[in-house]
Amino acid sequence: MAIEKVLVEDSNLRLGNARLVCELAIQVQGKRAKKAALTCRQREILRLVASRATNQQIADQLFVSLATVKRDLNHIFQYFNVADRSAAVAEALCRRLL
Repeated sequence: MAIEKVLVEDSNLRLGNARLVCELAIQVQGKRAKKAALTCRQREILRLVASRATNQQIADQLFVSLATVKRDLNHIFQYFNVADRSAAVAEALCRRLL
C-alpha cells in the first residue's frame, strides 16, 4: 500500500501525521466497503430498463410509485457511477448482473 511505503520511507513524516494518514486511509477503505449492493427491487428495475420499459411502465408492473422508480434508478446510477439508463445497463452487463 502506498501509505505504508510513505510511512516507512519518509523519516521526516511526524508520528502524529503518520497516524492521521493511517486513520484517514482506514476511513476511506471502510466507506468503500459500505457501498450498499443493489436490492432485489433495484435489480428488477434494472432488468426492466434493459427491456426498454419506461419509468411509468416499470412502476405499473412492480406496483410502486413513479417516485420510487426514479429514486431507485438514481441509486442504481450512483452504484455504477453512471449518468444514464443505457450506461447503467451496459455496466450491469459488464458485471454480469443481467
